[in-house]
Amino acid sequence: MLLKVKYIEKMPRLSKSGKRTKSERIAIAASKKMSKANATETANQMVKRVGKRNRKRSKHPRVERIAKAKGSLLVENAKRMLLLRGHKTSSLGVDVLRDLSRLKKPHSKLFTKKNNILPFEDDSSLRFLCQKNDCSLFALVSHNKKRPHNLVLGRMFNWEVLDMIEVGVEKYLAMDHIPGNKKALGNKPMMLFQGDEFEHDEKMKALKSILLDMFRGQETDSIHTIGLDSVLVCSAHEGKCHLRWYFVVLEDSDTKAPKAKLKNMGPFLDLTIRRCQIGPKELRKLAMRRPKQLKKRKQKNVTTNEFGETIGRVFKKRQSLDEMQTRKMKALKKPRVESALAADENA
Repeated sequence: MLLKVKYIEKMPRLSKSGKRTKSERIAIAASKKMSKANATETANQMVKRVGKRNRKRSKHPRVERIAKAKGSLLVENAKRMLLLRGHKTSSLGVDVLRDLSRLKKPHSKLFTKKNNILPFEDDSSLRFLCQKNDCSLFALVSHNKKRPHNLVLGRMFNWEVLDMIEVGVEKYLAMDHIPGNKKALGNKPMMLFQGDEFEHDEKMKALKSILLDMFRGQETDSIHTIGLDSVLVCSAHEGKCHLRWYFVVLEDSDTKAPKAKLKNMGPFLDLTIRRCQIGPKELRKLAMRRPKQLKKRKQKNVTTNEFGETIGRVFKKRQSLDEMQTRKMKALKKPRVESALAADENA
């Protein structure tokens, strides 16, 4: 393949004085710029592929499977959570991260090294780490004089921060400090939210939504009783959120349903809300959009009540009681005389 190369004039030699004039310096700068452009052009021509330009390169099957798993799905997988340490952390914050990782496993990834990340100021590195590790949820702990024992919880949509909330951990009791059984790996907890603030306060609403997203796990149509082995109770009181985890013990009872008892499992957290960043309405609408394939078609005369029961209405023609077949009894039979008169009238 022959390439046409433009030859540039040679660089002018220095004069006896050893200095160049202004015009010579301009000519040298222009020649350097021209040579750089020519070199780029020749390189592009050499790299250019002969044949179809839009031909797709073959990929390894494993790479295709990973790309497909990270792409959009009709039924989403369980959301993964990335747990990070800030530039400066406390021992309490590290213990909180470890307990959250144990509760979220196997859909969690815990980083042990410190990261200089300030999510409310610059979230570029946070978005990069979440995308690289395929995690749409994140938790970041930090500690300083202004905000001690700081915990930031948030979620992403299309690798952009959708919303996040910053809370302070006031009281904390770890799982290891409470003896007894713990929840099984991968089991989803039952969640109870009590308090009017979860319905009226915008920050508490955001916290409730993020907690539900964190621990809801994979969506299923049915679940076994043995899988319901833990309860998360969230209580809102005077601007604080009290998180309590309990283990469910099933005992024999006189009925078919077992008798349930709650035992302390941990961790126990008292949180105060500090900062909150809620995503714009347009982004939230995109995040909550459901695909057409999963939308239920409306059925005529079929409704669902508040308890999830399906109610249907059936329309029938008006029935005549005279023509209705009833139980055959001698007392209800018409006499022969009446039947004969009725036949004559009809004739």
